[in-house]
Amino acid sequence: DATAPSTADLAAQLEALKADIVGLSETIAALGKAKGKEVKEYAAAEAAALRERGEEKVAHLQQRAGVLSDQANAMINQNPATAIGVAAGVGFLVGILLTRK
Repeated sequence: DATAPSTADLAAQLEALKADIVGLSETIAALGKAKGKEVKEYAAAEAAALRERGEEKVAHLQQRAGVLSDQANAMINQNPATAIGVAAGVGFLVGILLTRK
């Protein structure tokens, strides 16, 4: 039968299949590397954004701490006797709490 596949035809098809599998493997590997690079770049961008937001929060908190410090200093300067009384009261309470067992 002239149309029946021969062993040579089967061998040729297997070789073509092997070549296709090798090509497919290379394509998958290249895609994996590209996706890995994308993920790395995305992670780096997210880390930079988080760092920037963190720096903004720290700057805001430092500014807020400065304002509170200025307010506390102003209150102490305006009412030194009250400030001493409050400090003594807080010290007394801390002392009581620390000596309890």
